[in-house]
Amino acid sequence: MPLPKGNKKLHRIEGRQMISGVCAGVADYFDAPVTVVRILTVLFGLCFGVGFLVYAVLMTILPDEYGSR
Repeated sequence: MPLPKGNKKLHRIEGRQMISGVCAGVADYFDAPVTVVRILTVLFGLCFGVGFLVYAVLMTILPDEYGSR
């Protein structure tokens, strides 16, 4: 995944959400397909147990696209 350019901010996107919009926000931030981010999240969750923990933390601390939590 390429590094973000410009003044992008990491946030949840609720219009493209499956659970809370975290994967959609990460995909938007890195200009990656959201499906790839979702698959990587599940793989890291199943293989290492880290994906679900990181997802839960991001779900609670990331604002939505309008700035509210």
